[in-house]
Amino acid sequence: ALIVRNNATLGDYDFGTATITTKAATSVIPSQGTGIKCYLTAVTIANAGTTSVYVELQSGVTRWILPAPCGTAGITMGGVTHDFGSYGLPGAAATAWSFLPSATTTLYVSALGYSTKI
Repeated sequence: ALIVRNNATLGDYDFGTATITTKAATSVIPSQGTGIKCYLTAVTIANAGTTSVYVELQSGVTRWILPAPCGTAGITMGGVTHDFGSYGLPGAAATAWSFLPSATTTLYVSALGYSTKI
């Protein structure tokens, strides 16, 4: 049997999770090394706070902005998930993916991507 994966072999996938309770940029996927980019394919943001915010996804600069409505961290809510498709959102080479909320709140962020020199 032939197994085909879009864009990356299993070993090239990167993922990370982070929790934040302040308004500060926080790394969710670390830098992959010199000349290597991480393409973000999906991110989930759950907001346990009482303040709705937007969240900037950053890799060198702001690459995407997502809403994070308050109260979306419960089991039935599940947070906000955005799928960037199999090609992904390109990050800067040798730069971590981080997130920055627009205000202080409690956020849980999970991200998935893959690394490549292209």
